[in-house]
Amino acid sequence: MEFEDLSNLIFSEIKPKLEKNQELSIFAKERAKFEGWLKVELYDSLSIF
Repeated sequence: MEFEDLSNLIFSEIKPKLEKNQELSIFAKERAKFEGWLKVELYDSLSIF
């Protein structure tokens, strides 16, 4: 898999989740638990391989 394909997959999976979850903006501003949430979502997106 090429880098561009991988980045497109990640962004296509993560973007809707970020847009749906309004509470994440609070965590992102404070950087509290946002990185942990993002890691879990990235793992979930990549687990299809």
